[in-house]
Amino acid sequence: MLSDCIYNGECDGSAHCVRVSDIVGSCECNTGYVSTDSLQCNYAQKSELVTFLLSFFVGYLGADWFYLADGDAGYIVAGVFKLIITGGFGIWWLIDWIRILANAFPDGNGVELEQM
Repeated sequence: MLSDCIYNGECDGSAHCVRVSDIVGSCECNTGYVSTDSLQCNYAQKSELVTFLLSFFVGYLGADWFYLADGDAGYIVAGVFKLIITGGFGIWWLIDWIRILANAFPDGNGVELEQM
């Protein structure tokens, strides 16, 4: 939950104060940040554009999965498997493009990508 504020200095570095009334405001996350684990704006989202470009140019090597893994073993294994089978002969590669553009491809922590 985001905290109350009166001015920007009361919000952490990845949030800003949005005034609700003359007396009180609410800290809101800056673009590209989300709140996780009940901590305010503590997680920098992975970029949808970077993910798509990686997938488009070197996705057959699993680069998109490695970028999104953020330490998640499942994503790393998927990236290695995609590398071994050269992008699923184009089919897996194409499916990943569609998932990225449809914003249906979260990062390794389950957080959605920052929109283009």
